[in-house]
Amino acid sequence: MERKRWSAKNKVIIERVRNLVFPPDASHIPYVHVLDLMATGYIKAHVDSVRVCNLNHLMQQIPFLMQELIHL
Repeated sequence: MERKRWSAKNKVIIERVRNLVFPPDASHIPYVHVLDLMATGYIKAHVDSVRVCNLNHLMQQIPFLMQELIHL
């Protein structure tokens, strides 16, 4: 789940994580992505962000596409 606005209760947790993980002078993007984990810790199937979905797949294809362009 990705949101720009969270409840006050969730904001406290998000700030705790930010303070533990990032340096004090780090800037943050406005959206926060939270994963729903199973009790075993398994990450369920999900879309990371509809704004950037398939970006990872696209990045994997760039070297292949570049090779194809070279051979044209």
